[in-house]
Amino acid sequence: RNGKTHASLNDIALLASLPNIHLWSPAGPEDLKFAMRNILSGDNPAYLRLPRRPLEEDLPGTPYLYKWSGKPTRVAILSTGLGTHLALAAQEQLAQRGLEVGVLHCLRLSPLPEGLLEELEHVEVLFVIEDHYRFGGLASIIQHAGFEGKVISRGWSTDWSAQSGSDEKLLEMHGLAPHQLGDAVYKAIQPYG
Repeated sequence: RNGKTHASLNDIALLASLPNIHLWSPAGPEDLKFAMRNILSGDNPAYLRLPRRPLEEDLPGTPYLYKWSGKPTRVAILSTGLGTHLALAAQEQLAQRGLEVGVLHCLRLSPLPEGLLEELEHVEVLFVIEDHYRFGGLASIIQHAGFEGKVISRGWSTDWSAQSGSDEKLLEMHGLAPHQLGDAVYKAIQPYG
């Protein structure tokens, strides 16, 4: 199995910088169908971001441009693509510790869906889980769009090079395994009670 050296970890940064392109990052088969219907019925050029492993597990509920798992909370998680599955696993671990954290999945990253920023207006700390370099990904997009709260981004290091292995091993090596993300969000929550 190839490692992330053979997967694009800077494509969001590159594509989001182009004018009028729609950038999609589905998290499951139904997300993918929803994105394809929108792409094929629209006039804009589009980029559909797919992971190296098959999209097998759907998110709960009906696909939409963005949607919450749980309710908005003062410290919340924002994610896209396979990062949303990591976010949901971290959310579950936090629930076992008695902490409620909302997860907002963003299916279309560029342009950001209308109303998404309003969904975050009561969020004070936004923990962004990237399946991308920390630089130039979803955290950068949300900050550029005008989110004014604190943003903590967890993603791949820009000095990534020459490592190969299973998804689980690579995530663990780079602090992106669900238990590591849960611990990081737990620390971020502490000052906010």
